[in-house]
Amino acid sequence: MAEELEFDPFEVEWVDPTQSMLTRAEIDNLIEVGRERLTTGQEATGGLWLNRDDPELGKRRMDGVSKYHQRVRKERIDRQGQMVARLAAGYSIEDCCWHVNITKGTYYKWRTDDEDFKRESTRAQREGKALLNGISTSNARELPFHILRKRCFGRDTYGYQQTMIDIIEEAPEGEITMILLPPGVGKTMTLEDWLSLELAMDQTKRCMYISESSDLGERTMSVIKDRFENTDGEYNELNGLFGPLYDEDSDKAWRQTAIRMPGAKVGNRDYSLRTRGMKSQIYSIRADIIILDDIQTRNTLGLTKKFLDDIRGTILTRREGAIQGKVIYIGTRLELNDLPSVLIKEGVVLEENLFIMPLINSEGRSNFEDVIPTKSLPVLVRQQGSMFQSVYQQNPAGATSNTFSDVVGKVRDPRYTLGTWHKAQDIASDDVDNKVLGRIVTIDPSLTGGNAIMAMGYSMTDLWVYGLDIKYNSNRMSYAEDMLEDFILRFQATELIIEDKAYQKALLTSERIEAICSKYGVKLRKHTTGTEKHDETFGVAKMETPMMQGHIHVPWGDDASQQEMGPLIEQLQMWRPDLPTKAIVQDAVMALWFGHHWIVHQRALAEARKRADLEISRSSARHGNRSNRRIPYGKTRMPGRH
Repeated sequence: MAEELEFDPFEVEWVDPTQSMLTRAEIDNLIEVGRERLTTGQEATGGLWLNRDDPELGKRRMDGVSKYHQRVRKERIDRQGQMVARLAAGYSIEDCCWHVNITKGTYYKWRTDDEDFKRESTRAQREGKALLNGISTSNARELPFHILRKRCFGRDTYGYQQTMIDIIEEAPEGEITMILLPPGVGKTMTLEDWLSLELAMDQTKRCMYISESSDLGERTMSVIKDRFENTDGEYNELNGLFGPLYDEDSDKAWRQTAIRMPGAKVGNRDYSLRTRGMKSQIYSIRADIIILDDIQTRNTLGLTKKFLDDIRGTILTRREGAIQGKVIYIGTRLELNDLPSVLIKEGVVLEENLFIMPLINSEGRSNFEDVIPTKSLPVLVRQQGSMFQSVYQQNPAGATSNTFSDVVGKVRDPRYTLGTWHKAQDIASDDVDNKVLGRIVTIDPSLTGGNAIMAMGYSMTDLWVYGLDIKYNSNRMSYAEDMLEDFILRFQATELIIEDKAYQKALLTSERIEAICSKYGVKLRKHTTGTEKHDETFGVAKMETPMMQGHIHVPWGDDASQQEMGPLIEQLQMWRPDLPTKAIVQDAVMALWFGHHWIVHQRALAEARKRADLEISRSSARHGNRSNRRIPYGKTRMPGRH
């Protein structure tokens, strides 16, 4: 009978010996962190980098020890063969280990335990070194990036860096290729090396390098200019193979933010390389390659829409044609509504042109072992806390930093749909303590044109969302008034709640709103946000508890319900109290909170009335059936009477 193993020794085979310092609990935690990237938020972040991680991991059953050993041996032989082939092609040991998915510790263990592999890998390394030393001006342009980088800059290329360059070189013309990586893995340094080699090999190319601020671009330009200008010393190999790269007679073409190579096309007024910040002017510039390097940070989350418009209206128009030129976006995920997410949702970046590499893979190991070793992961996870999933796993949907991310799944109720909202009342009416007390409509309007209107019903314990309408790019007050009347009529609302500030106050005091409430017998209530919005007890975050207990229901039983309620769920996933109001879209969340805040108050009043009635009833029972039940009293003897 096959025995179910507690862990798979096939996975343990490839674990770095340095992991021995990790506890079993730390390893298990890292495995869970790695797997979370594979099971949450796929619609918001696209597919995994080259699908290197297998989402179908778990306990495996072995049919027999001999079969297991055969499989392990075959897998090892295959990986060793790939390792030898890459070493002979001049790749570094780090690159080879990354591509065959082992650690350097495993590689050296193979060399110790297997004499044949040691002999073959040593021979392959000699061939790779001979290839490196055999570079000449005649064959240099035909050699791959990792060979030229080692020869010209003395740097080894890690596996993920080579993959990043392969993606850039194979990127389709006319499309935006997006590469998402954790911070601190050397992506900007790799870009500098690639741009240097690209311009050196083809001086007619025109490149544009755009970062969030002009400072980063100027530093990159300084590095590349220094390489081209120095014809001896550290960069003599680069100039010897591809020079001359700098013409002293045309020094005016070399600026702090722009250079023109000696071999640039005659009469071409565009620069060979130009750097810009996202807020800089880039008009009258044409480029064959546009690099967008970390153009958004947390400081510019509120500029997501502006950056999107700039990419569409300005950056993409710098190409020669709609289907010419490469645009490469390299960055890091920040939040659910950051620029990469918007570019994907708007169709600016296609899923087939999206590549993501999380820090921790599904086996609990680092994908960037040479710069962020596995042994450092427990400390990094602990220090980053709730931000780790977003920034390092490239998975904002799985980030625990967001207030409702862990409970939003309990809000989606597949038992209800938009067309059967009244059934919630029927179900609740069977329970005396959970009888529906009322139906309300709330609105979170905005002067900039965002109107979120929500209908909901409530009892002493539960809240049901009946309908949601979100309309942007409509700053007409008449639209909000029309939708409010429609919701009141459709859902038979008894109360209408509107905030009493700024533009909202104008809607609250609208004559038409007063007429609508009078016509349908609806009570108009005002909501005052004040400083309590972010208060843990009275603020938006208070909704987390009833969500966790399953007392807030959003219809999720069919496609129509999911489509209408999708914005509410998405906004709940990304809501956080520490983000500026303008940094996140929260119209639907605020509409829900307006209703929940008022309902909590109404429940408190109902509980107070219930306690008062109970106390009166008990008092009346103690003093008999008096004519005035509300005033308990006893007989009083008058003075002088017996």
